[in-house]
Amino acid sequence: MAKKEGKGTNQEIIINIDSDNNKVLNKIDDLIKFIETKTGKDFKDIISILHQKEKQRKNFFPITILNKKLGVTECLVRYLKDELGWNYKKISSIIKRSEGVVGVMYRNSLKKLSGKLKPTNTTIFVPLSIFSSKFTVFESIIAYLKEKEELRFSEIAKLTKRDQRTIWTIYNRVKKKLK
Repeated sequence: MAKKEGKGTNQEIIINIDSDNNKVLNKIDDLIKFIETKTGKDFKDIISILHQKEKQRKNFFPITILNKKLGVTECLVRYLKDELGWNYKKISSIIKRSEGVVGVMYRNSLKKLSGKLKPTNTTIFVPLSIFSSKFTVFESIIAYLKEKEELRFSEIAKLTKRDQRTIWTIYNRVKKKLK
């Protein structure tokens, strides 16, 4: 039986794979050294920072996910489903709404906006723990931004891509509910 051309023995294949793996590992090592040089930080510190960012990503959301085409709750549901891969049940437990409502919000967001949400870089992340059944999602976000982040109505309006009079109205509604 003749051996087919182009195919090596198992030993040759393993050697090629090992060689490829070594090349990849060398490139990774070079990248690590480059990052350490650029940041002035040890690789362990960099990994620690990355772990913290990942933890933050699961407990907070960037305020810049909000856009004019979708409602606030639709943006949040879309972000949690698409970016974090959460199911309706988990999302509903976070935003204190029923699974059915969450499903409708998600489907509506798909109809209104195709593609992914494109959050821009921001320093403001909103904790997912702020939501309650007493307030709407938007009321909770505005109250957090006003009271905890101490932002002005105009700044909140710019971040949420809404009119500042709307922000003022919603914030005053929150204050009335708290009385």
